[in-house]
Amino acid sequence: MLQEPDDSRMQLQMAVELIAIGKLHTAQVFLRAILGSEASETTKQEATSLLESLPTKINKAIAKNLKAEAAPAEEDVNAKNVVPVTVRVPSMQSPPTKTFQVEPQSCEYNLQQLSKDFAHASLTGWGRAASFPAVVDPSYYYTEGHKSLSGRGSDLDETTVAAAKFLANVITEYDVKTLVDVPCGDANWQFREYPQDAIDAYVGLDIMPELIALNNARFAHHSNKHFIKWDMAACALPHIRFNATGKLLPPDLVHVRDAIQHLPLQQGVATLMNVVSSGARMFIATTFPSQRGGLNMHIPNGFFYKPDLLAAPFSLPSPIECAASAPGHDGAKGDDQTCLWLFSNATRQRLHKELSKTLGMMGTPRPGALYKS
Repeated sequence: MLQEPDDSRMQLQMAVELIAIGKLHTAQVFLRAILGSEASETTKQEATSLLESLPTKINKAIAKNLKAEAAPAEEDVNAKNVVPVTVRVPSMQSPPTKTFQVEPQSCEYNLQQLSKDFAHASLTGWGRAASFPAVVDPSYYYTEGHKSLSGRGSDLDETTVAAAKFLANVITEYDVKTLVDVPCGDANWQFREYPQDAIDAYVGLDIMPELIALNNARFAHHSNKHFIKWDMAACALPHIRFNATGKLLPPDLVHVRDAIQHLPLQQGVATLMNVVSSGARMFIATTFPSQRGGLNMHIPNGFFYKPDLLAAPFSLPSPIECAASAPGHDGAKGDDQTCLWLFSNATRQRLHKELSKTLGMMGTPRPGALYKS
């Protein structure tokens, strides 16, 4: 919640700029936040006036989008002609024995509701199918110079060196025993550092069932790893029960890398709500500071923007530490950071309350229960 009039004026100016470029739903979130703050009456009156004008603007934008969607779309020949990779999962004689279980054990969601382009991209290595053999099975990941099915950002090169080291350092420094990694993709880069490979319990979640099946086959002999198909925006995150103790506990750490920037704003907020509600004491995510071009806006599923997790509607507190996500990478602009947040009980309660209010404003009154230790 905004406390200072100067901050409220900045939010108001941001809303005006968002309206000017057509980001109407995001502007709506900013304006409603001003009304719930300690802004001056003048600022609130201006915010109210803008809010009252938005329904007409939004309806016009919707009509324009519907008209555009009804028109014949131009084919992206390069993208549409890429043949999806076939994933082959070898049969296992008996299910592997794991040292832990997860609850809930599944997440019910409709894969068909995903953007077709997003699903297509996931099964073509994000348009790089020419880099893969016709059939990918677990043995593929032991070939020299192999590429990740999850895209260039998950290759075993300088793109993931910093992210892997940052995650390893957090696990070591903060005595992390359990980790939920979502989305885990094809788990190509995560275990290039020993701490995450040897962690007591690693739970990889991803929305693509083909990748989850591939991961479970590849790591079948690892008793400390479990992969499950999951929609991180639609479902509460799982908790972990070790066989030796029988006690069900939240994960120590939730890791969300390069994900929120591909989600519609509403789903991004829902994802953060699920992280907060899980009871995890630590959170790692990718963020784009506003001074480096970060701007929260609505996008279609699978597209891209630069989310600033410290700004509305996410409004996370300042992180404990950050590092450049891919320093030295040829394709990186250096405007994104990988950051760590520590969540105390008080912080979780505050964020849960604020995110619940934000989701209600966005038309998603689905706050989820807050874990209580």
